[in-house]
Amino acid sequence: MFVLVTACALWLGWNHMLVQSRLTARRAIVDEGGRIWVVDNGNLSPIDNGNTGFFPMFADVPAAEKLPRLRRWLGDASVLEVELNSKRTSKQTVAEIQRLFPEATVSEVVPFDWRVHEESAASFPTAELIPTN
Repeated sequence: MFVLVTACALWLGWNHMLVQSRLTARRAIVDEGGRIWVVDNGNLSPIDNGNTGFFPMFADVPAAEKLPRLRRWLGDASVLEVELNSKRTSKQTVAEIQRLFPEATVSEVVPFDWRVHEESAASFPTAELIPTN
């Protein structure tokens, strides 16, 4: 009985450590200017620093949620896609992210700050509708 309880405690502790490692990595990716697309309860949502982005093409949301129920109870969520800031990412970091998120597509992208381009968008010429009778 003691061996069974010890084995269960070790298994639960290992899952808890894995979930905490993934949550820490998600925070670090966002802090470095990356974006993460998370599937939680069938919903796809981005985790980023407020930059608007594009929906990942051909996202298969039901198939992406493959995590065991225990890990979801511990606070983990399935990651569909990880976009890393290519200016701040090393090859070791990419390998570590792929190890932590095997269910995700990991890519390096050049960050684009939409706030910089809001002012220039106001300078675009506007079109007028000309009535045709």
